Amino acid sequence: MRATAQRLLRRRLLACRGAQARSTSSTNPGKSEVAGILPVCNIEKRVSLPLCDVVASYNALKGAIDKDLGSLSIWADRGSAEAPGRENLETELRWLVEDALSSDEDRRAVFRGGGSGERQQQGRAVRSRLSLDELGDVWRYRLRERVPIQYILGTAAWYDLELRVGPGVLIPRPETEVLLDYALEALRGGDGALLASGPWLDLGTGSGALAIGVALHGGGGGGGHSVGGAGEPSPKPAQGGGGGALDVTAVDASREALAYVAENVRKYALEDRVRVAQGSWFEALKRGAGGEAGEQAKF
Repeated sequence: MRATAQRLLRRRLLACRGAQARSTSSTNPGKSEVAGILPVCNIEKRVSLPLCDVVASYNALKGAIDKDLGSLSIWADRGSAEAPGRENLETELRWLVEDALSSDEDRRAVFRGGGSGERQQQGRAVRSRLSLDELGDVWRYRLRERVPIQYILGTAAWYDLELRVGPGVLIPRPETEVLLDYALEALRGGDGALLASGPWLDLGTGSGALAIGVALHGGGGGGGHSVGGAGEPSPKPAQGGGGGALDVTAVDASREALAYVAENVRKYALEDRVRVAQGSWFEALKRGAGGEAGEQAKF
């Protein structure tokens, strides 16, 4: 029994040392090589990895954040509003590991540090979209190239939504969740029926966050989500205009951004409530001199 336990302990120590070596390696995979496997949400493969190795790699990458940033001279602008803090980077690393793993059970086991001793000794494996080397490469790519973690993951959490994002579309900011709260509050007020009867426009829609949020929560049958932007239960859908669905149009000049909008609209099954139009501000809504609403853009 003791010999078996010693072998298992030695195996774990070797795995931890290997993970530390990977995290501090000076090898720098090419930008195109790493970018070629992103975003994480689109990776279909699953590899089986020892739980111990994943825990060790995660802890090593987390422990090396200060050293990595120092060697990359990214802290030079740490006083600016855009400079990330260590706490934010630890959160981003956690998001990367969460999105790489295939199940909530695997995620809980990793962040607990490996789960129960018995299961650890049995050599439990987890399923991941990224190999251990890829996990380290992707994380260092985020630091070195300052690529937003949302672009790397391919998704952004906003209000109670998970929206597809990527290069070419602005990442929805948490502050804009307040705008959605204001809109829903107005729809629940005394003028709610009047507001719901007219068209709603989201000009410069970006990822479509506001358009989707107001369509999902601002009319009858507005979605089944229960968590708001501050982690509180969302209010019931605002019943404006007799509880009917709102008429929402999402406008952006960028066709690349609108492709993400269309994907997000489909994800929440809002094709009958949110129209996507390409153009500059109100010009996107016009068809000739008559000023009639333009047709739905195809993506």
